[in-house]
Amino acid sequence: EKDKGISDAWNKGVELATGDIIYFLNSDDEIYDETSIERSLKVFEDDKVNFAHGNLLFVDEQYGTNNRSPLILNATHVERGMPFNFMTMYFRTSYLKSLPKFDLSLKYAMDLDLVCSMYKRDQFKSGIYLGNEPTVTMHAGGVSDKYELNAHEEAKEIIKRHNLWTDEAEKLFSERKLRLKTKHLLNKLGLSSMVKLWRRYKWKNSQVRN
Repeated sequence: EKDKGISDAWNKGVELATGDIIYFLNSDDEIYDETSIERSLKVFEDDKVNFAHGNLLFVDEQYGTNNRSPLILNATHVERGMPFNFMTMYFRTSYLKSLPKFDLSLKYAMDLDLVCSMYKRDQFKSGIYLGNEPTVTMHAGGVSDKYELNAHEEAKEIIKRHNLWTDEAEKLFSERKLRLKTKHLLNKLGLSSMVKLWRRYKWKNSQVRN
């Protein structure tokens, strides 16, 4: 059966799931190492934990590879956009099935839409951070990565739709849009090395690998 996009595929997976924990892994991503799944599942021994999230190793041959921590470590809201690395998130099945389904009308930021619903339910109080060690290896070039500006605008509309938009969000999203446009311009001018330097500065506290 052909899927009607990413949201439809994920919804089908959630509906068919019969285990205790649900995890999404894209076809071009990989579990980080042999301990990743065990480390991630162990936290669910605590019945109060409904989801877990962590770092990912983002592999980008053009701009450099780095260990990315989630934004939630530096923000208590979703005004910055997606606060977690979605591909690191494990969910208690009963919890995920109690949330709204992934919206079929969304093409890029359906994960943010889900997370906004999670925030409005309990401000992420039932989640736990898995620590600095990555749990998944993610490769550049995914849908949201290829269409960054489109994904940016869709994320903005999602936050507004959930009535979570603030003056701070307006400032942050405007700054990010400017950075994205500058990045695309530098690439067109053959100055991608400058983008690489910016990425290194941005993730200076992570383990940058070439």
